[in-house]
Amino acid sequence: MQVSISNLRPMTLNDILDAIFRLYRNNFVTFVGIVALLQVPLILIQLALTLMFNDVLVTDVMGLIEVIPSFDPTQDSFAELPITSIATYFIIFFFFAILQGIVVQQLINGALAQAISQRYLNQPISIFSAYAFGIDRITSLIVAGVLVTVISVFFMVFRLVYLLA
Repeated sequence: MQVSISNLRPMTLNDILDAIFRLYRNNFVTFVGIVALLQVPLILIQLALTLMFNDVLVTDVMGLIEVIPSFDPTQDSFAELPITSIATYFIIFFFFAILQGIVVQQLINGALAQAISQRYLNQPISIFSAYAFGIDRITSLIVAGVLVTVISVFFMVFRLVYLLA
């Protein structure tokens, strides 16, 4: 796709879709590489943690299921309920979810935006130079991601309150 700055023009919906599919088809490996560079290591770490906690977690969940029907609320709940490994597991995975949602996804979004715009303008781009662009603007990307999340949650809560009222 030979697009230069002088070729920028108003486009119809068909032109836009055609350009999108051509751009993604011609640069598929680069775009997948941008996503995979950060996602694959994070997924492997999550898989390793899941395998590491799996036996203890299953045992504690089964123990929790057995203890709950005979639970006496007048006693110390932390001494009776087997929740240590369950809580540890969920705290670690909550940390990784926050890390992925706030930092990793925003870096990927910034790198993809740079790579897509450069390739659309027929400029060369590598995976690492796309990430360099994202890293330079990480604060703006994180703020934008957090704002989108806060606004989305606000509208979901507003809609829920409206439906329940």
